[in-house]
Amino acid sequence: MWTRKELKNKAKSALSGYRYWWAVVVSGIFAIISTLGLNSASGNLFMPISGILNAGKIKDAQGQLPDGSTLSLQNIFETLVGKSNADDAVQLVILSVTIFFTVYLLIMICILIVKTLIQIFLVNPFAVSKNLFYVNNRNNMGRVRDLVTSFTRGSYSSIVKMMFMRDLYIGLWSLLFIIPGIIKSYSYFLVPYITAENPSIPVARAFEISKKTMKGQKWDLFVLQLSFLGWMILASATFFGLGFLFLDPYMEATYIEFYEQMKLKALSENIINEGEIPVTVSAVEPETETEVI
Repeated sequence: MWTRKELKNKAKSALSGYRYWWAVVVSGIFAIISTLGLNSASGNLFMPISGILNAGKIKDAQGQLPDGSTLSLQNIFETLVGKSNADDAVQLVILSVTIFFTVYLLIMICILIVKTLIQIFLVNPFAVSKNLFYVNNRNNMGRVRDLVTSFTRGSYSSIVKMMFMRDLYIGLWSLLFIIPGIIKSYSYFLVPYITAENPSIPVARAFEISKKTMKGQKWDLFVLQLSFLGWMILASATFFGLGFLFLDPYMEATYIEFYEQMKLKALSENIINEGEIPVTVSAVEPETETEVI
């Protein structure tokens, strides 16, 4: 049975010396790439939709002046252009507002579509490659060029399909009031790691392995992630969150140690077949170091 202390101490060992700085470089490159995807999607579709739906109410909008009199758009235009032309002027304003928000909505939808495509075809494959780097880094074989392996080893389409299905499943489950989506995200937590080591594995098989292996481990993983909260708050307080650049390798290396323990669990419970995923059968060494945060 693994403990957070053991995983974190082994992660620190995997990041010793120059390996930590290579990990910082890899995490930094991925952070830049990920800003192109959905994680950085800006803008709110509700605002232009609300603007379009409420444009017709502009005519009836009223305000109270300090002297107690009522001011409305209709009154303003009656003063400016006369009563005969006021209605046409108000209708022109309403039409202009509607057109503005419609164009804005179309632009936001186009941006969302582009970001979704970037997430599917660029960011997700890089995320899998990042996992492979940390797997290799654990064995002192991590190289920055690992970040492009999703695009160079002939498995790009398989990786894209795998990660798309994972995001789709989690997204569909999230439609059921978020909580089911969160639970499923933990059930499928191992999928990107499995894909990194065996990109040719069938989609259904990867999900099956992850789901069965994570049974009884979801809460422990949540607590493991929660244990980084203090570091995350500290990192967010740094200049433009620069601290995350140095924290991310520690977190990722810890998750790789968790993944390695899950592979041992899957092997012991006959969840995986021989050769499906590389497994190093070795017990977790007893730790004598002090508890880490």
